[in-house]
Amino acid sequence: MSKLDRLGWVVCDWFEIEGYRFGVRSTSHAFGEWVRYGLEEYRVEGPEDEDQEPFWSVVVEDGSRGEGRVGKRFHIVYRGTWDVVRTLDVAAAARALLVEVESILFPLRDDAIFLEAGLVRSGDASVLVPHSMVPGLARAGRRAQRVNLQPPGTMAVAIDPDSGQLVPIRSRLRLPGDLDERLAQAFPPNGHDPRVFVEGATGVNAVLLYGGPVEESGIFEIPRAQALYELARSVRNLPQLGGRAIRGIARLLAGSRCVAASWRSTEQMLGTLAGLASHNDTERRTQGAREGT
Repeated sequence: MSKLDRLGWVVCDWFEIEGYRFGVRSTSHAFGEWVRYGLEEYRVEGPEDEDQEPFWSVVVEDGSRGEGRVGKRFHIVYRGTWDVVRTLDVAAAARALLVEVESILFPLRDDAIFLEAGLVRSGDASVLVPHSMVPGLARAGRRAQRVNLQPPGTMAVAIDPDSGQLVPIRSRLRLPGDLDERLAQAFPPNGHDPRVFVEGATGVNAVLLYGGPVEESGIFEIPRAQALYELARSVRNLPQLGGRAIRGIARLLAGSRCVAASWRSTEQMLGTLAGLASHNDTERRTQGAREGT
């Protein structure tokens, strides 16, 4: 029995979007009802194979799993076995789940460049990281906060092709207009979550790729052409946008530091990110001071 199988799922519904059938299960009846209400237009019968696993799983700590458990009770959104977010605010978990479901439509859209990546923030610095780093950052929890890192709230970002800036992921799903109000009624938000969600046009100070000599530590500068090539491979709707996507990513990279790094532990990963963010924050402050003189 896997770790996820032991979490005590009480509800699971199945949906289909653009021919893709998927399940969402939860440890909370109330959250399951909210998902069902939000995605009602896409509901379908469950699979004939009862052993088929749902793609997304959501742990919601609403008190139904027992009061005797110790430690902080995180709401967790899983994609398969990957942690997308771990949060104390159920509203952040719900938002992350909806972006996950929205991602089914990314290959069909041409209103933005949809890139598999996460955005990390530290102070005023923003760093774009590979989406494969997001689960580790989600699990890092307090360790990330101790080095002043805000982990991503999503495993994908939207880029405006014309400006090269990150923009909010706009929903194309047919969702009820009162979905947020329904969630707040069932789970009053606590108003605090360290996750990074893109709320408006956002520049990127650095782009971090995984690579470089494994036996060495540190950050290695890489050519923008190499970064462009690597990021283009992670664009979900590259066939839809073609050269427009390449030019948009080039615009994003033009104002960003492009680096690669490797690590052997979560602590090394967090240290690398913190050092990168600190370097960019210092550079920006120095540049601002020069321009002010």
